[in-house]
Amino acid sequence: MTRLSNLRRIQETARGLSQLDSAQVTTIARASSTALDSAQVTTLASSVSLDSSQVSTITLTSQDRDNKSYNYDGTLAVNTGSKRLYMTRTGSLGDFDMFVETAPVGANLTVTIKKNGSQIATGSITDGATSSTANSIATSNAGFVSGDYLTVDITQIGSSTAGADLYINFRIAS
Repeated sequence: MTRLSNLRRIQETARGLSQLDSAQVTTIARASSTALDSAQVTTLASSVSLDSSQVSTITLTSQDRDNKSYNYDGTLAVNTGSKRLYMTRTGSLGDFDMFVETAPVGANLTVTIKKNGSQIATGSITDGATSSTANSIATSNAGFVSGDYLTVDITQIGSSTAGADLYINFRIAS
């Protein structure tokens, strides 16, 4: 479904409502097969009355659907990342979550996140754990433009048992 037809369906859902509550926002967001982008939120907001808590709800719902992901299959090895995750628009990165199928043992799993070759954040999964959520990227490093790219360097993998099957989910905040 195209963004235009998706937006028309969202507008039709919202038509006749004088105000959206959080349940209606959730229903509209779930009915959408793609994320609500800022243009859709602006159009939706112009057709109904939204208060600040409802706009936050729309933003959070959209943020959770607009992600970039990184995968490293198999047993992890220390390496300099070469896989590039390209950004296709201007925006900023939110938090990122890390998961492994096999937990690192003996030492933490650590990664360095780079944007265009420069370090912007680090993340780690604790020795014996299989996830780490809400790793943050400093606001000063979070902005990006279309064409920027992220890479992931794996800097530590565990000592007695290396972690395996790494998945990193980057949230796009705006």
